[in-house]
Amino acid sequence: MALEGVIWSAVMFGAALVFETRLADDIARLRDGLASWGVATQAVLWVGLATSLIYVVSGIAQYAMGRRIIDRYPLKSIYVTASALQVFAMLALAMGGGYVALAGAIASAILSSAAGPVENILIARYTPSRYHGLGFGAKFVVALGASPLAIVLIVWVRKTTGSLDVLFLGLAAIAVVITLVALLLPGSGWREDARAPLPQPAE
Repeated sequence: MALEGVIWSAVMFGAALVFETRLADDIARLRDGLASWGVATQAVLWVGLATSLIYVVSGIAQYAMGRRIIDRYPLKSIYVTASALQVFAMLALAMGGGYVALAGAIASAILSSAAGPVENILIARYTPSRYHGLGFGAKFVVALGASPLAIVLIVWVRKTTGSLDVLFLGLAAIAVVITLVALLLPGSGWREDARAPLPQPAE
């Protein structure tokens, strides 16, 4: 969960810096096209819109994941698949062109949205009921603690290398680690338990 939090925060805070350079030519064409119609825009507007798109798609995806996928497939399969696909999303951010990087950031947000509910179900299912508050509080602290680490990495890598390519390559390696750890999670009974009928009161 901590490593997943680092990936999420790095994408949220670092994507705009990637878009600023990778989408520069496309943004320039958009601005020129609008300028011909008498509409003047700043590059930061388009970078902000591209970044906002990540949040919008992520929110929609989290709703869809909860209703369409988590109730139909084993949780472990969802978590492992989301973690494995996160590797390719990070590679797209590290090495892809403008629109490929944008697609990678959106894919990363969707995959994180798929993993988040699974983590919550894990806490609810494998933590004693009297410790549920402690479990979810611990997850909040872990996720909150990941944000400053991601920001520190973004600043350090960009200052050292001039770009965030190395950062996202490192996050691709972290996604591999998450996938390997996810393979160790309990596999049997996740979906079956979720679908088990509720106990009925005795007549």
